[in-house]
Amino acid sequence: MKRNGIMIAVTGILFLGALTLLGGWGKYILILLTLFLMLYSALLIHELGHFVVGRWLGYSFRFLIIGPVHFTKEKGKLTIALNTNSSNWGQCAMQVKFSDYETDRHRLVWYLAGGSLANLVIVLVGCVLYAITGSMLWLLLVLFHFAFGLVAIVPLKAEGGAYSDGLGIRLLRRNGRSGRLFYALFKLSYEYAFAADKEELDGLPQGNVIELEEELQNEAWLQCNDRYELDMIMNLLYFVAAWQTMNERFHRTVQLLRPWIEQDRLTGAMKEELLLSYSFAKLATGGDIGTVPEKITVRHPAMLNLLTTKIEALRYCRKGNVEQAIAVLQHAKKDILANKPYLLGKAADAAVLDKYIQVIRNYTASR
Repeated sequence: MKRNGIMIAVTGILFLGALTLLGGWGKYILILLTLFLMLYSALLIHELGHFVVGRWLGYSFRFLIIGPVHFTKEKGKLTIALNTNSSNWGQCAMQVKFSDYETDRHRLVWYLAGGSLANLVIVLVGCVLYAITGSMLWLLLVLFHFAFGLVAIVPLKAEGGAYSDGLGIRLLRRNGRSGRLFYALFKLSYEYAFAADKEELDGLPQGNVIELEEELQNEAWLQCNDRYELDMIMNLLYFVAAWQTMNERFHRTVQLLRPWIEQDRLTGAMKEELLLSYSFAKLATGGDIGTVPEKITVRHPAMLNLLTTKIEALRYCRKGNVEQAIAVLQHAKKDILANKPYLLGKAADAAVLDKYIQVIRNYTASR
C-alpha cells in the first residue's frame, strides 16, 4: 500500500504530540529519533502482519518494502537493497494463489486486514506496558501503531490505482459488482507486478484477459456513475490496453477505448494514460497522432514520469524528430529497469515502451 502523504501527516501530528508529552526544547534530537523509530516500527510491524497472514494462507513471499530497504525473493534467493522507488515506501507483496472469486475474496480480506491486526497487537501490548511502567515511550508506541493501523483500515482511495487495505476489505465484503471489479483489478495488477521479464508476461492466461476485455466492452459500463466502480473500470481499461499493446492487438485497443473517448466518459487519474494508449494504438493502425494532452494533472510519481515521457515522444514524432522520440522512450525504459518509479510493474512498463518504440519506427517507415 502506498501512503507517503498520509505517513507524513501522521508523523507531523505525532511529533507535536511528542513535544507535549516529553516537553523541553533540548530534547528535540531525542524526540526526532524516537519519532523515526516509532514510525518505522509501526510500518515494519504492519507489513510483517501482512506477511504472517499471507504465509498462513499459503501465499508465497515476493518482496517487502520498509522505508528505504527493499527485500526481494526471486528463484529462492533473498536479496536486500536500497529502495529507489520514491512512490512506494511500504508494501508487503505476496504471490496470491488464485482459485475462484468466492474462495479468494474471504482469504484476501484476512490478508488485507493482517497489517492493522498486527498494529492492534502492539497497541494492546503497549497499553499493558504503559499501565505497568507509566513510561510515556510506551504511550507513544501505542499512539503510532494505533494511528498507522487506523489509517490503513479506513476505506481510502489514492491517486494512481492505490487502494487502502480498508477499502479493499470493504469492496470484497460487499460481494457485489464493486467487489468483483476489485478482485479482477487485484489479480491482474499482481500478475503484472510479479512478472520478472517479457517471457513471464507472455505466460499470462490470455483467456482471462480476453474475457475481461469483452466484459469491459459491455455498453452498461459506460453508464456507470459509482465513483469507486468507475475508478476501477479506468484502471482495468488501462491494464487491458497495456496487455493488448504488449501483444500488438492495437485494433482491439482502438475498439475498446473508442466508445469511452467518443462519449467523453474517461475520468480520474487514468484518463490521460488511456488517451495516450489510444493515440499510440491509432498510430499503430495507420491513423494520425491526433491530440496530445497539453496539461498533466496527476501528481503520482510513476504516472507523471510515464505520462511526460509518452507525451514528449508523440510531440517529437509529430515534428518528425523520430530519433529523439525513440531516445526519450528508451531512457524511460532504462529508468524503470533501474527500479525508478513504474506503474504496472518493471517488466510490463518496459514491454509497453518497447512496443511504442516499434510503433514509432513503423509509423515513420510507412510515411
